[in-house]
Amino acid sequence: MIVLQILGVVIALMVPTVAIAAAPAPTPAVRAACGADARKFCNAVIRDPGARHKCMVEHSAQLSEACKAAIAQNRQTPAGAATSPENAAPPEANAPPVTSAPPSTNAPDTK
Repeated sequence: MIVLQILGVVIALMVPTVAIAAAPAPTPAVRAACGADARKFCNAVIRDPGARHKCMVEHSAQLSEACKAAIAQNRQTPAGAATSPENAAPPEANAPPVTSAPPSTNAPDTK
């Protein structure tokens, strides 16, 4: 009986850790599109990735259309394809929009 109680306590302590670890790091596109929403709705927890993710999920109906579109696009990207350590930081106040330029055709071939 005591073993089951201890096991229950261990599981109860591990569940929040697993939930926080599962919070995805935002991609640069999501950060650019959702930065203002994150500051508006989740400023109190913006430096805590797990709490920020939970807050953004709780406010999903209130997010801007640009943010919703970036999140939808991010969900279509293969898992882990756009995650890196710099993506884990909170959104910056003046984050420039992420754009990609087509490759230049005038560059010499270095192969």
